[in-house]
Amino acid sequence: AAWVYDGATDTATMYLNGEIDGGPQAQRAPNGGGTLIFGARNNGDVPYNGYVDDLTIWREVLPGATIKALADGASPIGATQDDEDGDGLPDAWEEKYGVDDPEGDDDEDGLTNIEEFEARTKPDTADTDEDGLSDKQEIVDTKTNPRSADTDRDGLLDGVETNTGVFVSVNNTGTDPLEADTDGDGYTDSKESIDSLSDPNDPNSIPPKPEIKLLAYWDFNDPSDPQSATDVSGNSPAVDFTGPAKYSDDGGGFSGAAGDYALELGGVNDRSAAVTPEGTHFDEAVETNEMSVAFWQNTTQVGNTSAFWIHSPEATGNQRGFQAHTPWGNGTIFFDQSGCCEAPQRLTVGGQVITNQWQHFVFQRDEDGNMEIWVDGELRAEQGGAEPLDPFNGIITIGAEGNNLNNSMAGRIDDFAIYNRPLDAAEILSLYEGALAIDLITPPALFTITDVERDEDGQVTLTFNARPNVIYAVDVSEDCELWQEIDDNVVGSKGKATFIDISGFGEQKSLFYRVRIID
Repeated sequence: AAWVYDGATDTATMYLNGEIDGGPQAQRAPNGGGTLIFGARNNGDVPYNGYVDDLTIWREVLPGATIKALADGASPIGATQDDEDGDGLPDAWEEKYGVDDPEGDDDEDGLTNIEEFEARTKPDTADTDEDGLSDKQEIVDTKTNPRSADTDRDGLLDGVETNTGVFVSVNNTGTDPLEADTDGDGYTDSKESIDSLSDPNDPNSIPPKPEIKLLAYWDFNDPSDPQSATDVSGNSPAVDFTGPAKYSDDGGGFSGAAGDYALELGGVNDRSAAVTPEGTHFDEAVETNEMSVAFWQNTTQVGNTSAFWIHSPEATGNQRGFQAHTPWGNGTIFFDQSGCCEAPQRLTVGGQVITNQWQHFVFQRDEDGNMEIWVDGELRAEQGGAEPLDPFNGIITIGAEGNNLNNSMAGRIDDFAIYNRPLDAAEILSLYEGALAIDLITPPALFTITDVERDEDGQVTLTFNARPNVIYAVDVSEDCELWQEIDDNVVGSKGKATFIDISGFGEQKSLFYRVRIID
């Protein structure tokens, strides 16, 4: 990369791999103290993670040809476009590759040296990018990039993507080297060819979804220990409450039913939270590079807050491994992973959070780096290109920021679940419609009447499997042919519902009941 400032025109131009990538455009007024900071943002925050080599500063505007030479590997020391013999090949380029005849073809790839110079390929290597195709094949036949082994960045070498439309093997996939997802089914060609062996040329052939697993699930329904909540999946440790954090009143959970509690957090920035100790319980997500976090939230006051924060010691931004502000003080939801605070690490969406109302949130990423934000069962934001997950240390802070417990939220959180993979639209909708997080692992019991009791006064009590906030009707009949509705407003709770018949029908010797879901 090269950044060039032209003082005569007060414009700046950015080059990437020898080609203009931005500008030229006018610059804003000078600012700062004149100190050069390389590898981080202004004031040294948000450092860059990666490698840097051959950092050079000139006090003149470099011509585009020189920048191309540098991108081709010329040394910054003495990098020029001098051409002493006037053959169109810069002297530095000829010396680097040991060629001097512009019409020669030293590597026998079908391209002359002058054509290789113009294409910025190597004149001493028939296959510059080592993808199995000669430089001429890529330029003339496949139209792929001879300097990139994987032009479409799908994880397959250009040379194995034969574009025949027929999958033969991982070395002859039949896919289009210019399309990351040849059949348009939502899965990259490499995922279908290498990982699952589904057909990357057939949109009806898709990889099987990985078995879903709960890495953690705190339902906050057992207040027997007022300062701790057990992980009911058994896969992670309990979360310990800090500050004013406590259990809500009975019925304070998202369903509102008796026996449903929630994590009650205090006011904004009062350091109330629920925190796990270190451990290996989230390691699987890092190994597979995908995960999802789903929970219910009732926000009572908007502020600069975080709903959860999974710690990664290697990540910037206070070990910001996987976290969400829901929302920040400006009403925007910020979803960060593996650092902070711009794309591709950050995904944002505004105008989604409603105070004093239960809402369902899902934050997730897949192994290819596609991030998503779902609110109340609907996809609200998405983007690709996220960096791989940084290793977690097992600590999650629910309701506040990282290690310091700043930016704690005001409100309640319930049914907080972490899964080993992204959820699909149907699974997310199921959770929003009231399914429990564990129902995605073990399907809920069949919709059936599970218990019938009749007391000495003829009063009948029915218990049946139900879902939170779903409305049911109860009918009665003497012969299972003619039915009479006796109640059309029985509200389900977590896992079950109870109905007591006070109509008087229960005094009869023989009676049939049925339960219906109200659409």
